[in-house]
Amino acid sequence: MNELTAAQQELLESFSDPEFGDSFPQNWDREFQRNILSMLLLDRYFLIQSTDLIVPEYFSDAVHKTICKILFKYWEEYKELPRKLYILHEIETTVDDPPRRVACATELNVLYNSYKPGLDNRDYLQDNIYNFAQTLQLKTAFSSCLDIMKQYGIRNESEGWTKVKSILRDALLFEKNFDEGLNYFDTYHERYDRIQSEESIKDRFVTGFDSIDRNIKGGGLSRGELAAVTAPSGVGKSLFLANVAVRNINRGKCVLYLSLEMKQDKVAERIDTMLTKVPIEELYSKQEKVFEGIESKVKDKLGNDRKLLIIKEFPASSADINTLRAYNSQLVLRGFKPDLVILDYVGEMKDYPDMKTCESRERLVRDLRRFAAEEDVCVFTALQPNRAGKNVSKDSYIDDEHFGDSIGQIRPMDACWSLNQNEEEESIGVLRLWVIKHRDGRSRFWVYLKKDPRTLTFTEIDKESYKNFCSKYKDQQMIKHDQNLCAKEFDSKELDEQFGNPTIFTAKEGKMQKSIGESDDT
Repeated sequence: MNELTAAQQELLESFSDPEFGDSFPQNWDREFQRNILSMLLLDRYFLIQSTDLIVPEYFSDAVHKTICKILFKYWEEYKELPRKLYILHEIETTVDDPPRRVACATELNVLYNSYKPGLDNRDYLQDNIYNFAQTLQLKTAFSSCLDIMKQYGIRNESEGWTKVKSILRDALLFEKNFDEGLNYFDTYHERYDRIQSEESIKDRFVTGFDSIDRNIKGGGLSRGELAAVTAPSGVGKSLFLANVAVRNINRGKCVLYLSLEMKQDKVAERIDTMLTKVPIEELYSKQEKVFEGIESKVKDKLGNDRKLLIIKEFPASSADINTLRAYNSQLVLRGFKPDLVILDYVGEMKDYPDMKTCESRERLVRDLRRFAAEEDVCVFTALQPNRAGKNVSKDSYIDDEHFGDSIGQIRPMDACWSLNQNEEEESIGVLRLWVIKHRDGRSRFWVYLKKDPRTLTFTEIDKESYKNFCSKYKDQQMIKHDQNLCAKEFDSKELDEQFGNPTIFTAKEGKMQKSIGESDDT
């Protein structure tokens, strides 16, 4: 074995003292570390990206270490952000020293109040943490390599250098949340057990239409997924979304309804009539019945917590994806964690600057899908079809090539449907829903809906019922047409009797005919 000289060993050891040690860099003052911890407490995506990069001991403040330990313990067990009340409870039960207990509770309030949501803030802190963790990984690896070199000798090129190479390679391959992936042939038993277990407890978000929900795996959409409905203006995109909101509220889900084109009160009135079945035109004349109906939902679904639905209006073209993230984070901070987000609709969001409209709309949909995954919510929205889609809706159906600004909008969607209606169907209140896409289920089939104009609710009907409605309408139109013809012929006879029959009006031919034997001069 080739031993190091004293000078070589002293030189190598001078490199082995990491700048950071086991804590954040000295230039990351208490306020900077406070920002990191507040983001960990209140930004789920930031926490996911940071758990493999941070350990509580990195914080220089003992109070911050304590809070971080409580947070990571809760996250490891439940995979969700803890409420402030939970952390306070853990502080009370796990911190023995009274002064330190008070200090932790006080600092927790400061952390919540100092939280500043926003993508730029998150990315800046994330990059700093990653660079710190990467440097620490390299310095730790370098220190381990020094130990190996001391053990094997600097000129030994066999076992010692093989170990050094392996350690340095692992350090250089260090990445944020690195995951090898699924080892297919090694994990199929575990995979089936895991998926079956997850499916049995997974939240589902429904449309309320059986033919749609049962043709999606699991009976509905899941958290992290994005669905959209498209239709020409006035056919019922917004009503469809409101129906989805009500049906999931009835299942006990917390719903956040974001409107970019309608006043909050107008959305609330629609929800009123759908929840209580009081006709829309009678809401104010029968408001006591409305109040009773709403209160019955509170008792059935909410218990003492009345936060099951929040409706928020943003002016058109004013909200971007960061606006939604920041607003949602503030709601979570105030104790409202939505399960389902209704966005009416993505086409009214603020476009990205210096980008073509078609590219901006496609990116907005992708970012909305990412928002659903980050915030662990299901999102329903609406899309506007192009001119060809508006026309084809009357006789056929809107499909994936009929989207307004970009056909690429449908790619990130987990489900997409189109509402189709002609004038005849509009007059009898029926619609044809075409299933454009179910990522995890059957697609490309018809569903028939009936709209109640008084309560604004959509109900599913079968194909025969749809045909019967249309057939009755045609029969009624024929009867009405015949009645109009009879009325016109009757009026013509009266004229004949009064004015000596100068002409005969033949209604079925739609023209005036001269009496037989009359000359052209007459």
